[in-house]
Amino acid sequence: ESIGTKAEAGAVTLIYGAAEGITTANAALLHQGSPQMAGGNEPYDKWAAVLTAGDFDGDNYDDLAIGTPNESIGSIQQAGSVTIVYGSNQGISGTRSKLFHQNSTGIPEVSETADHWGDALLAVDLNADERSDLVISSTAETILSDFDTGHITILNGTNSGLTATGSIELHQDKTNIPGTNRNGDYWGRLTSNTYEEAIRPAKGLITPSGVNVTILSETPTGYIVRTPCGNTATISNGGQVIQNVKIAIDPGHGGSVDPGATQNGIIEREINMEVAQVLLAELENRGVQAFNTRSANYHIPLSVRSAYADQLQAEAMVSIHHNSPSAPSSSDPGTESYVQSNSSASLRLGGYVQGAVFSRLDDFNNVYWVSRSDAGVLRVLNSSGTDTYGMLSRPKTPTTLVELAYISNYSEANLVKTAEYKTAMAEAISDALENFLAPPDPSEDFSSGVRTFTAGLAPGADLCTDPSFE
Repeated sequence: ESIGTKAEAGAVTLIYGAAEGITTANAALLHQGSPQMAGGNEPYDKWAAVLTAGDFDGDNYDDLAIGTPNESIGSIQQAGSVTIVYGSNQGISGTRSKLFHQNSTGIPEVSETADHWGDALLAVDLNADERSDLVISSTAETILSDFDTGHITILNGTNSGLTATGSIELHQDKTNIPGTNRNGDYWGRLTSNTYEEAIRPAKGLITPSGVNVTILSETPTGYIVRTPCGNTATISNGGQVIQNVKIAIDPGHGGSVDPGATQNGIIEREINMEVAQVLLAELENRGVQAFNTRSANYHIPLSVRSAYADQLQAEAMVSIHHNSPSAPSSSDPGTESYVQSNSSASLRLGGYVQGAVFSRLDDFNNVYWVSRSDAGVLRVLNSSGTDTYGMLSRPKTPTTLVELAYISNYSEANLVKTAEYKTAMAEAISDALENFLAPPDPSEDFSSGVRTFTAGLAPGADLCTDPSFE
């Protein structure tokens, strides 16, 4: 509903019941500009996108909780708010109305851009005191480095109405809550009345400067995006929207803080990117939409790489790497494809990638290979028995991390520097991905070995500086 010149500000129409049924006799329109109503009308707030009714003060009159997930709090865009309006023998009005948000005193956490706090509401008497309490969802809430994992806030009903005093937050990492926070869980979707726009669109954006980001929400003038460092930013100067992504390509490492291995004149972050760019072009030539998690030499934490793939709803992700430890001489390439330990789809993906890459490398002549004895498709587990690499433990998207060749081996390094190598790897991985995207063949039979290794901590968001987007 537009209020005056304020487009999509939002409103609620009240139609009361009577002895003879529903009647329009005392119908009323409420909005944030109504007398004594908390807050004020703003364009595109979509006030009352979510509604629930309860008796928050125990006076036997229904009250109304009004969710506005698009409400901006100061300069914090689409942070979200909830307005409480109370019923009386005169009906519902702005009298005693109150506005809550995550920057309100007593509310846990803080307002953040595109959190959409209040995207689902449930009025329920949780402590049997004959006053409704209010459960408020923020399904796109980020908890530490788990993006869009979701949480709920609970406000208590009292004789004077809802209060933030004693309010609590719950999420999957809280004590005794089953499960754990993960990217894209959207935990807290309470009812069918959940605000659907709180779910992140499966869209990427190539910014005007060429940086790849994902779109969190649209604004009247552009987009709110997740940046490579996991921050939010507003892009208002165009860019290319990418959607219907089938494959996420992850060029491993990146930026000055994470160059990867440096051997025989090769910097791993650079060769990973070069292969990834050729792979991106090859897939697009085959009609397969793909998206690189990074598009230039900048740092992007593992948590953001995995969040990109999951949000885009890619069917698979391939993380491109090159090996550098010493290994014994071999008559065969030492390619290794690591897979997620609890994913049959990842095993299938890794099996296809390993087979295709190994075969194409083996076609090269006059290369003196090195290889570990257990090279192949591997589950690499830490001392706790879980996937040691964050690029495998974090994403929900079926993922394989492939170590294509050894840049620590002089003979292989010379091959890796050639254009023929990059083309061959792009074609091999594309062949593998097309096989993976096709319906499973009954004759498929993939297996993996197990290697025990505890990886060190990768550089995180604290060492990350976002590139320019415009």
